[in-house]
Amino acid sequence: MHTLLAALFFGLLPPVGDRIELSTPAGAREPQLSVAADGTVVVAYGVKDALHVQVSKDRGASFGTPIRVGAKDKLALGMRRGPRVAVHGSAITLTAICGQELAGKDGDVFAWSSDDLGATWKEPVRVNAVAGSAREGLQTLACGDDGALLCAWIDLRGEQPVVMASKSSDGGRAWSENTNLMRAGNELCPCCCPTATFGPNGVEYLKWRGVVDGARDPWFTSGMMTSKSFLPPRRLATEHWKTDQCPMDLGSLLVTGLGQTAIVRRAGKVVSLGGPNLAAAKEETVVGDGLQVWAARGARHEYIVYSERPGGPLVLVTTEAPRRVLAEKARAAVIAAPPLGADPVIAAWEEGPADAPRIVLLRVDGAGEPR
Repeated sequence: MHTLLAALFFGLLPPVGDRIELSTPAGAREPQLSVAADGTVVVAYGVKDALHVQVSKDRGASFGTPIRVGAKDKLALGMRRGPRVAVHGSAITLTAICGQELAGKDGDVFAWSSDDLGATWKEPVRVNAVAGSAREGLQTLACGDDGALLCAWIDLRGEQPVVMASKSSDGGRAWSENTNLMRAGNELCPCCCPTATFGPNGVEYLKWRGVVDGARDPWFTSGMMTSKSFLPPRRLATEHWKTDQCPMDLGSLLVTGLGQTAIVRRAGKVVSLGGPNLAAAKEETVVGDGLQVWAARGARHEYIVYSERPGGPLVLVTTEAPRRVLAEKARAAVIAAPPLGADPVIAAWEEGPADAPRIVLLRVDGAGEPR
């Protein structure tokens, strides 16, 4: 039985830790998380035109003071636009899209790197090879258990938008040649942010939303860090979602030794597709009604967060029980765990007035000593 399907019938939710409201500069938005194998947690966010990080060395129980990383000109923020972060050992990598004007006029993916948990930072480097081609403002970053990095973004260098990817093996100081992930002639749903993850043995997985005959379904591909190429993309859907509008909401990929799962939004539903192999995924579970879905794999369970409506209740679903409301009003929620499925599992979101947001974090795998 699919683990999330079983969750609808059995079990109790694990206890959660204490809610942490970060002390941030005013206006902090779009939190993103990364959790290292040793339990170090890094939260990144944007404040107007500057990137910031805060680090936890006690598995998410407390966080240090904000560290200002900076930016290149203006910083793209809002509707999943914002920083992405990866931590491996003492190395932190940040990616973000910056430009002089933004608003679809310009924008490039830049990467910042630190070797000492954010105490010092290298000068940012541009990831997209063609200046201005990342002006849609949407990008993602994944980190493998060996520190390998994979960045993907919506790229507008040609006549049609595509998903481009680049790799780094040195913590984000240098990046590989840009690779187009899409098939010739395939159309991209241009306002859904792509997502990426690493599986066992360094296999890379990427997902985006395409458009074929009016159906806006997720597509995915995979590759290896040692290769420039990726497998031909495959459509990932047991049912097709035909809609005229971009939903601006894609979901997550979870790949561990236990299996492969895609968490997606389709027609107002949060849907889990999974099995031993995503290419042949036939098991589907409707998790709930909602949007802006994000997921992570802990040591024992899958964890999914989503909003019931824009700015409304934030729901947590695990493979132990169907749902728990984490906050009555939340925005831009994310959830993260160490690579390949481990604890701690940390959720983060915005709440409060849109012009004075606060960032809240919560450990959701069960508070207490490391397991």
